[in-house]
Amino acid sequence: MKAHGHRNARPEETASDPVWRTRTASARERAVATADARCKAQVNPVGTWNAVEVAYQRQTVDQNADELARVRVDLRLRQRLAGTVLNERRRVSRTARVSGPPDALAGESRRGSHHPALPRD
Repeated sequence: MKAHGHRNARPEETASDPVWRTRTASARERAVATADARCKAQVNPVGTWNAVEVAYQRQTVDQNADELARVRVDLRLRQRLAGTVLNERRRVSRTARVSGPPDALAGESRRGSHHPALPRD
């Protein structure tokens, strides 16, 4: 940006400059935006930031490979156990829907029932 005659040397400075908080863009603002876009195309800050971030992440993964492998094994075990529980619940649920709930009055009419909640004749 300095090479184009602007005071902000870093992309985030240009974007956060309070002078741009207006309803319409001035000729100066458009010129700075154009220079900023050209600068970003030449310098590629997003690509650079990404490459550095990926390098740091890979380094961290490599330094913690043993612990991460243990965590992976633990997570897989937990997933298998959760799957077993869920499959058992589904099996029980399907069985309950097919057979239905036990009927306390099966085979009896309400008349003459010995069920305590129903009146007797």
